[in-house]
Amino acid sequence: MQYLQMQYLAIALGAIQFVGCLFWLSQIVRVLTTDVDFFEDHKHKLLWFIVVIFVPFIGAVWYAVWLHQTVAQRSQKKKDEAIQRIAAAYRATEAPEAESTAAADR
Repeated sequence: MQYLQMQYLAIALGAIQFVGCLFWLSQIVRVLTTDVDFFEDHKHKLLWFIVVIFVPFIGAVWYAVWLHQTVAQRSQKKKDEAIQRIAAAYRATEAPEAESTAAADR
C-alpha cells in the first residue's frame, strides 16, 4: 500500500515538474520572439533572456508578470491617445459650428 502511495506521489511530482518545464520553455520562446521594439533596447531583451535562463522558475514568473503589466500599460496609453484624438477632432468640428452660429446671431 505504501509503495502505491509513493508511486502516485512520484507521478504527481513528475506532472508538476513537466508543467513547470513547459511554462519555463514558453517564457524563453516569448523572450526570443518578442520584438526588440517592445523592450527599451537590445540589452534589456538580453537581460530578460539571461534572467529567464539562469533563474528558471522565478525568472519565468517574473518575466510573465512584467510582460503582462507592460502590455496593460501600453494598452491604456493607446486608449488614452485615441480618446485625446477623438476629443481634438470633436473640438475641431465644434469650433467652426460655433463661429457660424455666432455670425448668424449678429
